[in-house]
Order: sequence, then structure tokens, then C-alpha cells
Amino acid sequence: MNFRLEPSFLKDGAGFDGSSFEFGEHTHGSVMIVVPYKEILPYMETWARREFGLTETNGSK
Repeated sequence: MNFRLEPSFLKDGAGFDGSSFEFGEHTHGSVMIVVPYKEILPYMETWARREFGLTETNGSK
């Protein structure tokens, strides 16, 4: 799959856009995969956690 590397920062997670042809001919329109912040929190550097208002204890904004 060929997702854009620029995520959309949503309320509950980071979204990555993809076109329907990347998933197969049977799909139509665009597709967005959202990765919840609580899932990526362990991989974020301290400055990024501060920037997005995330903490390790609650994982939310």
C-alpha cells in the first residue's frame, strides 16, 4: 500500500489516507486508517508527546 506519509492529526489518533485502488478493484473512494494515539505513544519522543498534549498515563489529548 502506498499511503501518504503526512498524517492527519485527528482528535483520537493519526490518520493516513489511501486511494481505493491501493486496496483492490472492488473498493471505491478514499480510505483512511486511523492509528489511536494510545497505540503510538510508546514510540513517540518526549517533545512530540508535549507538542500534542499526550501523557503516558492517559494517552489522550
